[in-house]
Amino acid sequence: MRGAVALAALCFAFGVARPQSAPPLLRGAATDATAPADAAADPTQDPTQAPIQDPTLDPSVTGDQPGDPPPLPPLAPYRGAKLPASTEPPPPPTVAAIPAPPPARRAKPDDDPFAPLGVDAAGVLLHPSISLSGGYDDNPGEVSPGKGSAFLRGEIGLDANSDWARHAFEAKLRAGYTDYPSLPGQSAPDASGDAKLRLDATRDLSLDGELRFTVETQSPQSPTVSTGGTVAGTGRPAVYTQGLTLGGTQKFGALALGLHGTLDRTEYADERLADGTSLALSKDDYTQYGLVGRIDWASGAVVSPYAEIEGDLRRHDSALDVDGYARNSSGLRGALGADLALDGDLTGHAAFGYGLRRYA
Repeated sequence: MRGAVALAALCFAFGVARPQSAPPLLRGAATDATAPADAAADPTQDPTQAPIQDPTLDPSVTGDQPGDPPPLPPLAPYRGAKLPASTEPPPPPTVAAIPAPPPARRAKPDDDPFAPLGVDAAGVLLHPSISLSGGYDDNPGEVSPGKGSAFLRGEIGLDANSDWARHAFEAKLRAGYTDYPSLPGQSAPDASGDAKLRLDATRDLSLDGELRFTVETQSPQSPTVSTGGTVAGTGRPAVYTQGLTLGGTQKFGALALGLHGTLDRTEYADERLADGTSLALSKDDYTQYGLVGRIDWASGAVVSPYAEIEGDLRRHDSALDVDGYARNSSGLRGALGADLALDGDLTGHAAFGYGLRRYA
């Protein structure tokens, strides 16, 4: 009995100590000869077992060997299943032919390609200028018989235009002096200027205003200066004008309605005569009040018609002028016209109207 137990224990110990090689799990697995090399490469793997390989990395595994599972059948809808009818159009192709680019448009030629660039001041482009000229005038006094003289003239100016996304501003200023060395009495200054501002309150409503002035001189033969007698004047009396306009324009599509009020003041300098006396031209000073209404139809066509009506009231500082006439008056004027745009380079304007003035 003791010998049988000892024999069984010896056989159990022999079976545990002797390793048995396991059959390869997959075709192409490493054999016993290659196991030690693989075990050396991976110390965590049991050297008595073959490494496990991914069948997708083994080109010898094709899936059609004997004993391989059959391939999966192709995908098909369930029996009796009905696909909903699509109401959307098929999607467009992902690749389309690129359309040919449109022909290049000819750039509009610059009206003044050599104009100065100007100076930018807070979004307002300034164009200062200065000019000097000279010549000869055979009758600067416009009298008969006349006498000629050489002349020299100097002028300075300033143009301003805004470059804003909204609103607009523009101004023009001029000042000059003409000197006649042989006839000092005919030398005279002159100046003019106007400034316009437009404020865009809304997309269709704009408010605008204008300031203007002029300084000019009268010829000795002017009806205002001529005395009709034997005493002649010695110079060119000055005339000063100042004006103001305020108003707005409302758009209704292509139709635009505008209403503006005007205020102008005209003043005359007295004329000094050859005998030392003066002619009181200042009696002709007056103030004019006006109201202007305008209708425009800007349809974008070649012809853009408009209608305008204006009324004014003149009031002089003196009831009678220098010749003894009452000059207070009221006036009314109406006009119909159209702006023409035949093409990009040819534009025009045509209008006809009628005006009347009644003196009080």
